[in-house]
Amino acid sequence: MKAVSIKQIQYALLLLILIFFIGNIGFMVIEGFSFTESFFMTIITISKVGFQEVEPLSDAGRIFTAFLIINPSPDIKLTNKDQIFVLGTQIQINKLKDLINFG
Repeated sequence: MKAVSIKQIQYALLLLILIFFIGNIGFMVIEGFSFTESFFMTIITISKVGFQEVEPLSDAGRIFTAFLIINPSPDIKLTNKDQIFVLGTQIQINKLKDLINFG
């Protein structure tokens, strides 16, 4: 199993937060969605679920969504209560307590 440093985990989480923020703001500005609608659209887009649009998208909204789909967001998956996969590497949850210290 390859090792993942705390810095790599922090980078992955910060990138995910940034992309989530951009997605929310983008849907609110481009489509005029509420925060809740933007939140839902961002989650289903970056998680690659693609459930269904809250409202039909404009051409600008479709282009924005396409770029959000191909974003460089890190692959973070919770598998059970004891482990998480970040960037394809298994990490024990108890090691994530170090994330509280961004040092």
